[in-house]
Amino acid sequence: WLECVKNLKMTDAISYAYATEFFTDSVEKT
Repeated sequence: WLECVKNLKMTDAISYAYATEFFTDSVEKT
């Protein structure tokens, strides 16, 4: 169960980092 929580949080962190990077790229291109 703890491993599942760790994996979920790590996935959320990666998703957040990816979304932030994508958002930054979009702003820079504008």
